[in-house]
Amino acid sequence: MFTAETLRFLRDLSINNSKAWFAENKPRYEAHVNAPAKALAATLAAEVTQQTGVPHREKIFRINRDLRFSQDKTPYNTHIHMAFVPESGPATRPSYMLGLSPEYFALGCGAMGFDKAGLAAFRERAAGPEGDRIVQLLVDLEAEGVRIPPPELKRVPAPFGADHPRGALLRRKSLMGWRDGAKPEEGLGPDLTARAMEGFVRLRPLHDQLMAT
Repeated sequence: MFTAETLRFLRDLSINNSKAWFAENKPRYEAHVNAPAKALAATLAAEVTQQTGVPHREKIFRINRDLRFSQDKTPYNTHIHMAFVPESGPATRPSYMLGLSPEYFALGCGAMGFDKAGLAAFRERAAGPEGDRIVQLLVDLEAEGVRIPPPELKRVPAPFGADHPRGALLRRKSLMGWRDGAKPEEGLGPDLTARAMEGFVRLRPLHDQLMAT
C-alpha cells in the first residue's frame, strides 16, 4: 500500500515536474505510486462491489496531465486519484473516489459532473417530491462533517422558476460528498483498505440516493 515514500515521491515531483526528472525517477514511481495504486484499486473495487451488491470497476487517473487546453504545461499530476464506477445503473449513477497528494487525503462519493441524461434525471428528481429527501440528506451529511461543494450555476436553469423551493439543487451540474482527512498521512499504511471502506460506508446514503431509479 501507500507509504511515506509515496508522499515523498509526489513532493519531489511537485518540485521537479519535468519529463527528464520523471524518467530518471521512474523506478520510484513504479514502486511507490503505480504498483500500490493498482493493488489498492483492485482490492477496493472488489470491496465496493461486495458492499453495494453492484459490480464496480476501478479507474486510476493518469499521472500525465492533459495539456491541450491548459496554460500550465507541467507534464505530470502530483496526486493519485482513483474512482470506483458502477458497471450499470440509472443515468445519475455515482462513483466512489479516493484522492491522495502531499496536501490532502480525501474519500468521496457522487457524480463529478452529470452527463446530459444524468443531469436531466437529477433535475427531475430535484424538482419533484424526491427533492425534499435529497435536501435533507445533504443537510444530514454536512452535519456529520461531509463536505458538499456548492452549486455551479448562479441562476436556476429553465424551465424552472427562479423562486423554485429547491433552486439550490437545480443549480447543480454535479453532486459530490467528501470526507477530508486531517492530514495526507491518513492515506498511508496497510490498514488503508479498511479505513477507505469505512469512509465509503458513511457516504453510502448519497450513493444509494443517486442509484435510485
